[in-house]
Amino acid sequence: MAWFQMLGWLSVGVLLGVLSGFMGVGGGIVLTPLLLYRGMSPAVASVTSLAFILPTAWAGMMRSKDAMDVPLVLLLAVGAGVGTYAIGRPLVETCNVHPALYKRLVGGVLLLVALDLLGGFTDALKHRPAATVPGQTGAVQAGTPAGRYAGP
Repeated sequence: MAWFQMLGWLSVGVLLGVLSGFMGVGGGIVLTPLLLYRGMSPAVASVTSLAFILPTAWAGMMRSKDAMDVPLVLLLAVGAGVGTYAIGRPLVETCNVHPALYKRLVGGVLLLVALDLLGGFTDALKHRPAATVPGQTGAVQAGTPAGRYAGP
């Protein structure tokens, strides 16, 4: 890889890091479609995106670790592990999904998320008591900066 390509990918990483830090998005939503657009196979794009998520997720988690719901994280992690290794990975290995179909599937998921964000269809789910953080008085609202300033 030439130095200007390395500089370009480093710049993409910085931009995705900013998006991740500000809005909590980047790896799966932006990087996977970008890698697919650049001609990478779905397998390479997925694994590269997952590897990218590790440092950004770790940085975000450490920044807001006092607001973490550890039992929920553990339950989600076990479920994600089972879903990944028992269902998701075997599907990828046996189905041999064509890259164009994979792009459409990723695009469909992103479109559903975008429609929900624009239409506010799940806003009713947001009405719940704010969590309190141990060691602090009052309520703390966890989430990304964009989520903190979003309307009711």
